[in-house]
Amino acid sequence: MALQLKGDHKVPLDREHVWCLLNSPVVLEASIPGCNKLSRTGEDQYELALGLVVGSVSGNYKGSVVLSDKKTMEYYDLTLMGEGSIGFVKGAAHFVLTQDGDETTIAYDGQADVGGLVAGVGNRVLGGVAKFMVKRFFKAFDAYIKDHDVSGFVLASAGEPPAGSSGASDGTSEENVDVGGASLRVLVDGKEGAPWVVMSHSILADSRIFEDQVAALRDKFRILRIDTRGHGGSEASAPPYDMALLVRDVVAVLDHFHVDKAHFLGLSLGGMIGYGLALAHPERVASFVSVSASAAAAENYGPVWNERIAVARKEGTRALAAPTVERWFPAPGFLAAHPDVRANVSAAVEGVSVAGFEGCARALQGLDYLKDVARIRMPVLLVAGALDVGMLAAMRDIHGRITQSRFEVIDNSGHIPTMDNPVEFNRIVVPFLEKVAGIG
Repeated sequence: MALQLKGDHKVPLDREHVWCLLNSPVVLEASIPGCNKLSRTGEDQYELALGLVVGSVSGNYKGSVVLSDKKTMEYYDLTLMGEGSIGFVKGAAHFVLTQDGDETTIAYDGQADVGGLVAGVGNRVLGGVAKFMVKRFFKAFDAYIKDHDVSGFVLASAGEPPAGSSGASDGTSEENVDVGGASLRVLVDGKEGAPWVVMSHSILADSRIFEDQVAALRDKFRILRIDTRGHGGSEASAPPYDMALLVRDVVAVLDHFHVDKAHFLGLSLGGMIGYGLALAHPERVASFVSVSASAAAAENYGPVWNERIAVARKEGTRALAAPTVERWFPAPGFLAAHPDVRANVSAAVEGVSVAGFEGCARALQGLDYLKDVARIRMPVLLVAGALDVGMLAAMRDIHGRITQSRFEVIDNSGHIPTMDNPVEFNRIVVPFLEKVAGIG
């Protein structure tokens, strides 16, 4: 029994926000009448658990929701299918968005089809119920907007969580992403539908160096932490690598998670990747936090990294752990007072494959962005530790070249301020990200 549904609904938001809200599984779950659960199973595909009361008949349904035929900020089709002990329900609607001043009109045109016991309540009752369900959908949609901060629902954050993600703000999910030649481990945290922050770590490290930042940001941001090739849980490809390859890896991850634009936080090698990303793909970077990262290979990069590569080839990356930890955390007494930091960072260094280390070291030797950084136009925050002497001069030079940059130095901090002074680091970085994301 098919029922026609047609009408429109006005929302006091611009079209971009409305589009992103209509693409959010969290908002759809809260708005679809009777929806108990909506879980992502693929790109624009969701598993549905539904409980409905139609006239004198009630029952539970399991099925799917699919979004298709999409044109960003203009239209899409939504198809819903559910089956249960009392029959089936199917629905399909075409949504069109138009903006008039500060309002957006959602026009819908579709039909619903029911069968089984539920169809026995009669056409007149079903017609009334169908119209009532549409009203309930938009009433719940409006209530979500009223009760939540929806400022983060912009195209920079319109991607849905990956399959297998819990979507919970207090949990971490993990996904392996094929970027061509290697599979990268990506950790996902934070608030669904919020602005995206992408974090990229140093050579000889992994995503653990950002634990304190994830804790500080997860309530207001959706966070992707990428383990670089051959580091952490990511596969290595044969060396050498170059910076362009590592930048392409980040773009592939953004594409995989349907992230049009993100705030990028990179530390050391991660910051160097950030310069390349900001230059080659400025449309993908909303803002950039560069930590302990030069933009050009220093004169000693050749012999220094050649020596470290030779050690790793002969003895494995385990042999690099102790000198790396001592070099990164130079503050007197810090490592003695924080044996957990020594243990965690040492484990991360030892977990890096020789191929991954050599590949990234070769990329560092070819680093050559300094002459171009003046072209970076998005908001940039540069952060360095006061004890990371060589990096201080390099980052001051970068600050002088990037017009829209700010430079902060953290006292008594070394190469990894995210770990040796996380409170001060977060005091600087979190407000910056909140401000540029418009969610302060």
